[in-house]
Amino acid sequence: MHSILVETGFAGLDRRHWVTPDFIVPDLPAAVRFILDDYPQLLNMCEMAGEQIREGDFVFIGGLSRSGKSNFASCLKESLKAQGKVAVVLSVDRWLRNDDQRKGGVLGRYAVDEIQTLLIDLSKRSQSGEFKLPVYDKINQQHVPSDETILVGYKDVIIVEGTIALSLLDAIPRNIGHAWFVEIDEIERCRRVLRECWLRGLKDKEAESIYQARQEDETPVILATLKFATKRFRLELGAAFAQDRHQPQEQCG
Repeated sequence: MHSILVETGFAGLDRRHWVTPDFIVPDLPAAVRFILDDYPQLLNMCEMAGEQIREGDFVFIGGLSRSGKSNFASCLKESLKAQGKVAVVLSVDRWLRNDDQRKGGVLGRYAVDEIQTLLIDLSKRSQSGEFKLPVYDKINQQHVPSDETILVGYKDVIIVEGTIALSLLDAIPRNIGHAWFVEIDEIERCRRVLRECWLRGLKDKEAESIYQARQEDETPVILATLKFATKRFRLELGAAFAQDRHQPQEQCG
């Protein structure tokens, strides 16, 4: 059974249950569109692209923030399952630094050394084992105590998804790594960034300021990782924000 988080109500940010949904959409109508239209398209794309992935390989899925990487990674996991391969998804957002510990630039927002250490350990695994994962509270921008672990088989495919994913390629041998870059229309991505800020309780001007700041310190760095990509995906999916009460079209130019 698959789970879909709809970002109405508490949007999964109430900290009551530290669980990771398979897919995330803005609201119930968007969930219906995703099930009927977007999911089949994504699954078909992943089936064709994933044929060259072998057991034990790593797939790094990078791209600008809010470009659909998480949903794409979940679809890839399902596609590999249909091929008889087990996959584990790791979101690099779990390793976001506490707000007061962040350094400059997009890479400075993440505990890169900790992610790389885990990836090195996973690349050297010769048997199944449990690995502890951090949990990040997006509302308070802090790590919270957690005993969450994942069981990883020695033949499992490791899917690493997140904005800086392609910057982590050097942690593993190149012969077992696949680098994929995901992108969407920029106006749609802008709407998603603003909506994420609104869900965190920020005002319009604060949200716009964050988007502009990311355009300056994140976009050039992440677009530069395109040179590492072995595959590039342009997601042309249904617009999820047509009925958004904030009407962000003008703010996104």
